[in-house]
Amino acid sequence: MPEPITSESMGLIVNGEPIPDALIQEEFGQIKSYYERTTQVSCCDRDDEFLEKAKSNLVGRALVTQEALRTVP
Repeated sequence: MPEPITSESMGLIVNGEPIPDALIQEEFGQIKSYYERTTQVSCCDRDDEFLEKAKSNLVGRALVTQEALRTVP
């Protein structure tokens, strides 16, 4: 049975695979930059939303990658 997704000070853990804070911050920066460019405003008040989106994106990528590695010979 896979381990649950948990959040720790070192980042996220998805089925035992660590996702470090640095990667989360990089994804967050890309998301925030995108929204700042497309809406032409500073979005500091939406940082929590962008951080959750970054985590969600990385968890999704990890799960897809894990499944691909599990099923593709």
